[in-house]
Amino acid sequence: MNMNSKKYYISPDIWRGMVRDYEGRWEKYVGIKSSHSDSTYFFGKQDWKFYFDHKQDQEVVSFVNSNTKGREFLDENLEKVKDFKFYLEYLEWLKELHCIMKRNGGTEDLHWTYYDPTSKHTIVVFGDVIPIAKRLGDPYPYDSKGPNFNNIPEAGLPCDVYVSSNKVRHYYPHPIYYPDYLRESLKSLKKIIVGKGGLSVIAYFYQLSINSHLFELGNNSLFMCIVNYLLNKKGCKGVEHGILDFVSFRLNPNKFAKYFEEEVGRIQK
Repeated sequence: MNMNSKKYYISPDIWRGMVRDYEGRWEKYVGIKSSHSDSTYFFGKQDWKFYFDHKQDQEVVSFVNSNTKGREFLDENLEKVKDFKFYLEYLEWLKELHCIMKRNGGTEDLHWTYYDPTSKHTIVVFGDVIPIAKRLGDPYPYDSKGPNFNNIPEAGLPCDVYVSSNKVRHYYPHPIYYPDYLRESLKSLKKIIVGKGGLSVIAYFYQLSINSHLFELGNNSLFMCIVNYLLNKKGCKGVEHGILDFVSFRLNPNKFAKYFEEEVGRIQK
């Protein structure tokens, strides 16, 4: 593959789509660790000034390079997806992109930790997700444990279990349901590629994909790279990662789509 097919110049809009917190909206969550590694979810405000102040730092250089290579891969290979007939073809495509974007070594393994729920989401759930669910009219957490997806068996759905009044554990889908998620994710991505999917379909593609928790590491970076690439192709600015994943783990697709559209809409000015 020719990785020099297109030169990506880092601009504020491109940088925004690479980071979790461009505006400093989520600084209260700095220090929360990833569910299954020692990496940190939130690093604080990473705006354009942050990039200029740190653009020579090895970590930032590596970060930018991995995202740039991801976009270059999509330039050359996104259109191929519409011809995939089997989910295994799609899985290999995702694995290739994941490998290209992987930084700092780490594992390329698929995620096999269904029986290891995480309670590390708790502060974000109580701090923002529940208020968002209430504002958008989603039944979470009182009448819903998480999202329902088309053609995903009930036993394969993600869910939250409240173990006390101030602690929630999140269960990702069991790996035996990966084929179901991959088929539905592929179906949505094909629809977008052929021009039949708007923001709600991009939201559904992301929500399905991120909920599968396919890889041990790097899931959100992988799928947000695809999402922002798709948004850019539609003439939209890319969105910061924010708490999109935390919200997508819990709201039903129609309500998550509303939240996603809000996040996209707020920066298209």
